[in-house]
Amino acid sequence: MGRNFSNKIWNAFRFLALNLDPDLIETDFDPTIEIKQNSHIELVDRWIWSRFNHTIEQTTQALENFKFNEALDGFYSFFWHDYCDWYLELIKPRLYQTDNIETKKLVLNLALRILKDSMQLLHPVMPFITEEIWQHLRKESDAQSVMIAPWPVADLQAIDETAETEMQLLQELISSVRNIRGEMNVPPARKANLFIQCTDNKTMQLLQNYQIYIQHLAAVDQIKLAKSLTKPPFSASAVVRGVELYVPLEGLIDIDKEKVRLQKEIARLEEQVKALNIKLTNPNFLEKAPPEVVEKERGKKENFVTNLEKLKKNLASLAESS
Repeated sequence: MGRNFSNKIWNAFRFLALNLDPDLIETDFDPTIEIKQNSHIELVDRWIWSRFNHTIEQTTQALENFKFNEALDGFYSFFWHDYCDWYLELIKPRLYQTDNIETKKLVLNLALRILKDSMQLLHPVMPFITEEIWQHLRKESDAQSVMIAPWPVADLQAIDETAETEMQLLQELISSVRNIRGEMNVPPARKANLFIQCTDNKTMQLLQNYQIYIQHLAAVDQIKLAKSLTKPPFSASAVVRGVELYVPLEGLIDIDKEKVRLQKEIARLEEQVKALNIKLTNPNFLEKAPPEVVEKERGKKENFVTNLEKLKKNLASLAESS
């Protein structure tokens, strides 16, 4: 984990450093105040600041209780997934594609503040890279070294459970569309259309307000939102918290070739499951093989069965509109 995580941290710093315009940096930037007062704040900004304050609180408690592994695991999850995979990806359009200086200033200062404070949280276990990055980010009024800088304190007023719940729904929707694209072999460069059926007014408003997040991170072109709609032909589907998703596949993949591919893969997995069933019902194997080997074979079978069910579902999606 160490080398890959170090690369992730350094790449996050490099990305922000490339956008580091001294004229946009605010030395007295206070995220909690900005989130309450700045008109350019979006859901993702409220969410990441809330998640970061949760992380400060959890990391501090774990370290105070000498649970170092728990502290590192919690920080790792926040920084790799929440901060890098979601927040930095979602602010790219606001950094690159906007002429609004105030918007760019907001997201840049917030991202830099979280990165700088994150280096303080991580310094006890990764001292060298955190010191290097912190030195690049420190202000004149800051301590000379991250190791003597004040420990970050969680701002409990900044924890926004509503923002975290709403963002979690959007993340699950995006992940579902990504899964459909991956399972159906949709080329990454091809943008899909997305049909969403949602009967809850509050959720519908959330999706309307932030559909750009789905378009950006799930490679979606057009989104159709409706309380009731007919499933498009040749479409793959998923359901997330009562919200129905349909991704039309015609034009994205060769339907006939994909059917043949799925049929071959289903046949291959069925043979694998059949062979494992024979092995796992063989008394000689069960008696003579070490328990860990038997358990490994059972795990392989469960994995094959799960994949088989997914492939059959995908094939049914393509066949039902034929």
